Amino acid sequence: MTEERLADAERALAEYIGIEREPSGLAAKHHAFHEAMLLDVIGPADSNVLRLLWKASDRYLHLLMADLDHKPETQEGRIDEHRLLLDLARAGKVEEFKNSWVAHLDSTETALLEALAVRENADPAPS
Repeated sequence: MTEERLADAERALAEYIGIEREPSGLAAKHHAFHEAMLLDVIGPADSNVLRLLWKASDRYLHLLMADLDHKPETQEGRIDEHRLLLDLARAGKVEEFKNSWVAHLDSTETALLEALAVRENADPAPS
């Protein structure tokens, strides 16, 4: 990663950490962080596909926000995952970065599935 991309990612992470738990703002800063991390290694076509996928998935963030990472320790854990990615990228530790990226994606999927399960259990059965 270039120094410029690392600085972009660092700025986006600082803004992500400081933002209120409002879905649109969180999603925008989260996407900015990940895009900065990826921009030097993916091409424009992949970048466009990624933006489309983010846009399509953001509706779930709006639906699940009340049940997603609402505990301070869970929020801090999510922030720590992003800090680790940035630190590993800055240090050029490619294999550790890749493994941490996959772990981050896995933990995000797990958190979303858990939030979805909470929501499904809370919704009354259709009549």
